[in-house]
Amino acid sequence: MKSKLSVALVAAGCVLAVSPANAISVTFSPGTTSSVPGAVLFDDFDLVQNTAIGTITGGVLNLGSPPATGNFIGTGPDQPVITVTFTNPVSYAGFVWGTADSNNEVDVYDGSTLLGSLSSSEVVAGEPYTNIHASSGEAITKLVLSDPNIFGLNCCFETDNYSAIPSSVPGPIAGAGLPGLILASGGLLGWWRRRRKIA
Repeated sequence: MKSKLSVALVAAGCVLAVSPANAISVTFSPGTTSSVPGAVLFDDFDLVQNTAIGTITGGVLNLGSPPATGNFIGTGPDQPVITVTFTNPVSYAGFVWGTADSNNEVDVYDGSTLLGSLSSSEVVAGEPYTNIHASSGEAITKLVLSDPNIFGLNCCFETDNYSAIPSSVPGPIAGAGLPGLILASGGLLGWWRRRRKIA
């Protein structure tokens, strides 16, 4: 028995060790709004702010060079981090990335799991709209945008026009709810009656 348990634990450890890594895919597109089909603009710091999709905290309004028209948000010496928290997990998140300073970084999370990071050195010049897609089976719950502004050499991580595509929500499980409860109760009652007749 002990050896079978040991073998099972070793096999489980091997499966965990070779599980595929969490991942994201990132593309860049020209313009200041998302061109991804199904993407919904949820915050532009002007007229649109849809907290049913997500909230943005930290940063300073209109600090740095504007990445698009109107208001925008940027990191600053006293606010080096912007956190985008999605109300429900999303399969896609996008935003316009202003001037890519050398210390700009985006960390993408699914809960507490880091799915991936993106630095300003990966930004494609002339294509500032950043499109982040979760891999199959993954979801994005949070973005953390930062610029540590080391020694005051760089200023700001300017962003605007946040978009997202909500992840698909699984449908109800067949037999769940009241009908399932009735069927389960009927089966339990039948089992109890048969057992009572035998005794």
